[in-house]
Amino acid sequence: MKASGTMRGAVSELKEFERQAEAEKRQIAAVRENGVGLLTPELLERYSDKTNLPAQELVLAYGRLGGTVSFTPEQLHQMYLARKRREEKFNNRIYGVKIASLLRASRPADKERAKEVRNATLYQRKGNLLFFRVSGREQPFYRVQIRLENWQEALYTATPAMRAVREVLQGRVSIECPCGRHQYWYRYLATIGKYAIDPLEHDFPKIRNPKLTGCCCKHVLRAIRELGSNRVLLVLARQMDAERKKPGFKSVERKQMFNQSDLNILISRRLHRDAMAALRKYKAAADAMEKKQTPRRSSAVLQGIDPKVVQAVGDIARLYRQLNMDSGEAIRGIADKYKLNAAQIDAILKEDRA
Repeated sequence: MKASGTMRGAVSELKEFERQAEAEKRQIAAVRENGVGLLTPELLERYSDKTNLPAQELVLAYGRLGGTVSFTPEQLHQMYLARKRREEKFNNRIYGVKIASLLRASRPADKERAKEVRNATLYQRKGNLLFFRVSGREQPFYRVQIRLENWQEALYTATPAMRAVREVLQGRVSIECPCGRHQYWYRYLATIGKYAIDPLEHDFPKIRNPKLTGCCCKHVLRAIRELGSNRVLLVLARQMDAERKKPGFKSVERKQMFNQSDLNILISRRLHRDAMAALRKYKAAADAMEKKQTPRRSSAVLQGIDPKVVQAVGDIARLYRQLNMDSGEAIRGIADKYKLNAAQIDAILKEDRA
């Protein structure tokens, strides 16, 4: 799919991509149902006791053309131990794992490859499940899914949406990617670690990853990077605000592509630059607070306040108005940091609207 020059074209492309992703999922499932030579949990369990290992090698089918692959009892015992070590690292009563842990466990090679992935676009949500279109090499795009395991509990708190979403993004997640790297190397790890999204994988990756190392493919790593962007934070905060206002606090029960306003933020480079420019001004104001500036003379109540702080408050207020979001939390954060009182904040906002 070529990138479209219009938002309407971009939405059509994303809808077509979603249809293709669903078809690909069904196709992969059909192939997987007829898998051969699988090292199942029951089969691997036979090699758990080193003092009582079977005497013969295990011969399994490899592919559908008559090929086979053999493993010694000692090799299979080492695979069993690798599985037990990985299982012990996770709390099996809790779903998901923190992003920081995923990044630490990922292979350096996958992290390097992730830098080459051109883009990842968040385009759809189903409750706490997010859908990304991530560019690939073997095929144009892959549909990466990331489930925010703390979304639901954050939804029912009184914490302002922006802060609540930021905390959710620092919490536990589960992952899925249809690429071969995830399917043959990492889906089994995600399954035993309880951070996998359907489909699960219970058969040991005896060929590709018998030592059970690594964690995330390059597509998942690229989606995680996008998940940490300010534009995703802004859109998800808007989504949480809207969901909290629904009658009965109903959650999203079906997949919903983001509306045009949200997709503008997530896709449009120009609008993204405008939003980020305002946030950069705020950051610059915070970084420059150590330096004294000429007192502002526009209002008696504002005299003595750093002009860059005044500018940052105005920028934040305008940005949040454009996004139809409550700016109260962000402005209170500035007020607390720089010891601004209510009269000073009111004066800045009044002057900004003038």
